[in-house]
Amino acid sequence: KNKGRCLRCGLSSPWLAWGFPLGIWLGFWHDRPQEPWQLCQELLLLWSLLLIAAIDWHTMWIDYRIVTLTLSLHFTILLLNEPGSVRGAAYGALLGAGGLYLLGVLYEALRGRTGLGDGDPAVMALIGAWTGPEGLVFVVFVAAISGSLFGGLWLLKNRQNWRETPVPFAPFLCLGGLVVHWTYPEILAQWPLHQIF
Repeated sequence: KNKGRCLRCGLSSPWLAWGFPLGIWLGFWHDRPQEPWQLCQELLLLWSLLLIAAIDWHTMWIDYRIVTLTLSLHFTILLLNEPGSVRGAAYGALLGAGGLYLLGVLYEALRGRTGLGDGDPAVMALIGAWTGPEGLVFVVFVAAISGSLFGGLWLLKNRQNWRETPVPFAPFLCLGGLVVHWTYPEILAQWPLHQIF
């Protein structure tokens, strides 16, 4: 709609950003799906997480339209092609959003200030719809580790006060979602929550 331009400042995204997800998918994912609808699902996840991460890093703002459209398309494709997996995706989305929201509420109660943005639970719902409920703990773990490392280095480089400077968390959630979705399916299959849901 905005021809690759930021809604806030008008900067345009490089054309490479549109081919970047496809390049990652073709180059690094060893077990690529063969069905066209599975390919659509994977590219949908890649492009939406890339857009969410780029926008949040640049503006500290989550575009709910991306989350809503992506979830709608994901569940539509699942209903048409693999209706048996809709329940796990729905559980993942609900537990992802609710769990991260609860974590933010607990942090605010203990520290007396907000620690998560309002859009982070929505991003976690989007990721949970792909990973299912069993992948959510790993997503948060990867996001916390990568956010601490990269966010801390970014704050040091820019000489910012780490206690007072907000750092966007959604890019690290997106990274965690991709890592868990692509590289740890065998670990997720053995996770105890897999038998519950």
